[in-house]
Amino acid sequence: MTSTISKFLEAIVGGWILDAAVDKLDTRQFGALEGRSITHALIDMLHHWHAAVDSGSSVRVLFVDFAEAFDHTDYNLVIHKLRRLQLPNIIIDWISSFLCNRCQRIAFDGYFSDWISVR
Repeated sequence: MTSTISKFLEAIVGGWILDAAVDKLDTRQFGALEGRSITHALIDMLHHWHAAVDSGSSVRVLFVDFAEAFDHTDYNLVIHKLRRLQLPNIIIDWISSFLCNRCQRIAFDGYFSDWISVR
């Protein structure tokens, strides 16, 4: 579980990142942007589908579940992309220190697993 202080800092740093990168994001970006939600994404998607069908085109759709996508993301790639967005180095260094060289373990009913490295 992430502590309350960590959640608070996450919100602050997330705001810094968005302020620094918002003008570099795709205009079709809906997640994590104020005033844009999954509802907006669905409305936009439906609009494009209806326009295609109305013009006689076909619509093909592929849905992918990204529930654990970040668990399988190369953190070096994340850091590289943050650098390409030209975010301040202090933010990139902070995120990098959080992502790299991490360990985790499981606690259950008073028992603890060994620490393992998160890759």
